[in-house]
Amino acid sequence: MTIALPSKMLEQAQKVAQREGVAVDELITAAVERYLQEQWQASFEAESRAFERMHRQLLSRYRGQFVAVYGGQVVDSDLDKKNLARRVYERYGPAPIFFQQVTDEPIRTIHLRSPRRAED
Repeated sequence: MTIALPSKMLEQAQKVAQREGVAVDELITAAVERYLQEQWQASFEAESRAFERMHRQLLSRYRGQFVAVYGGQVVDSDLDKKNLARRVYERYGPAPIFFQQVTDEPIRTIHLRSPRRAED
């Protein structure tokens, strides 16, 4: 595959690649990978927010079940999370799908203690 870049962008990429000591294609690949990861994370967070917005309605229909939220809506549900995930990924493939059990609290918050630095 060949991707055309505007000449000014290519020149900037070449300068940065030279400064970083990497090949231009490696630099551009890394930049695209970061962008795709950021987009995936943003989409996943949007699905999580959709779950939170729908929580009250979900309680009456799906209490105790796991739901899969994709595209801002519930696309499937099941009492077994593994079965749900298998079906949903078969249908949608690798996608930022939010899975959550519908409980009285919208999303269970887990508090982790931060690691402490050992004193020398």
